[in-house]
Amino acid sequence: MTMGCTLERPDELKEMIESGELYRHLEQIEDHYNDKLWDMVEAQMEREHIDNEFKARDPIGWAGHANRIRWQISEVFREEICS
Repeated sequence: MTMGCTLERPDELKEMIESGELYRHLEQIEDHYNDKLWDMVEAQMEREHIDNEFKARDPIGWAGHANRIRWQISEVFREEICS
């Protein structure tokens, strides 16, 4: 999925707003990045051996690691989107 800068095309942006297409487009972008985020979070948790066994042993520690990984990957996405 490509993310063109719609703001550079004001007529197209206006048309997308009026037709409701903008919201569908933004939902597609959000869904794409959420899917990508969770795939990357799961892969990183696997690399760090933060699995169900760890979760059963130390649920609070597991949640802390999971949140840290999610936050770190989210920051990378924010930088990617804003650049």
